[in-house]
Amino acid sequence: MPKVLTHAQVDAFERDGCLYPVRAMSAERAQHYRRKFDALEARVPDIKKMKTKSHLLCPWVLEIAEDPHILERELLADYPDAEMGQFPMHHVVPRLLGTPGSIRTPAPKLGQHNEEILRSLGLNSSGIENLKKKGIVFDEA
Repeated sequence: MPKVLTHAQVDAFERDGCLYPVRAMSAERAQHYRRKFDALEARVPDIKKMKTKSHLLCPWVLEIAEDPHILERELLADYPDAEMGQFPMHHVVPRLLGTPGSIRTPAPKLGQHNEEILRSLGLNSSGIENLKKKGIVFDEA
């Protein structure tokens, strides 16, 4: 897939609100990685409870990030992160010529906006503190 969308692709995006499929790699290569992921899921049913680094569970993810097609299409970009400095994540897709899109701010930390949102819903400090004590609301402190 070229870096510039065709007129038909732009029309489809404007009509449907999304562009699909976005080919990042061949179907065969995608199937190869899908089989690896399926095998991982079969081996580790609750991956969130694993007490290990993800790169040890799925070292093939680096292969995807370094795939020449992914690099050529610039599908990954480094974005600012308060803890790590920069964090690689999926770039904005599609990038249109006139409005290429960008991520202007890093993702919020877990619970970063909880208090602001709960106050906008009418909760006071003691109500928010009560929710934190019960473990209903994440306490970012």
